[in-house]
Amino acid sequence: MVIDDQAVVRQGFVALINTVADMEVIAEGINGQQAIDLYRQHKPDVTLIDLRMPVVGGVEAIGTIRREFPEARQEWQRYFKLKKDPRILEAAYNDTLGVTSAFVRNQLARINHELDADFDVRQFKLVSIYNGAEGRVEVYLESSRAQTVPVRKLEMQIALEAGERIHMEHSYKYDLVQLSSMAAGSGFERARTWMDSREYFSSNLFLAV
Repeated sequence: MVIDDQAVVRQGFVALINTVADMEVIAEGINGQQAIDLYRQHKPDVTLIDLRMPVVGGVEAIGTIRREFPEARQEWQRYFKLKKDPRILEAAYNDTLGVTSAFVRNQLARINHELDADFDVRQFKLVSIYNGAEGRVEVYLESSRAQTVPVRKLEMQIALEAGERIHMEHSYKYDLVQLSSMAAGSGFERARTWMDSREYFSSNLFLAV
């Protein structure tokens, strides 16, 4: 079972898993509440679930499933971006090659295509700010001029002032203490952690206790 609110990520996991001969994705969901409901219905052998989702988050969903199905054998492996110097984080998102900018602005291009809108992606610039109190990089697209954008399939007009920002993403960062605490709150323990040589990223194995 695969639970992730980002369609591209979810579909990528489904496609990858379905290439394995003895594995099959039996259910998909977009939030933690769906994870709980689908687990009750299907009782999958493995659940791949995101942490931060709308309605009910992944940590809360895992905790509910664990309480309701304590006999279920569960392992959880998850990749995390670790907290680091804010200058490094902001430089990574505001990269000089413009890769992140192109990726984020492509969401406006998709809105144009799927909702018959008229966003001029060239009139928006990427703004990424690290919020240390919340432990996250906040990603925005800032309008370079005053403009009104029609979104025809939604029958709406979006008016933007010069300098006004569209919130695109919150990318959370963690430290190992936080990971252990989140795991414990859901009935897991952090059994093993692998990190790169600079300790910027971690891959973690969590076991049900």
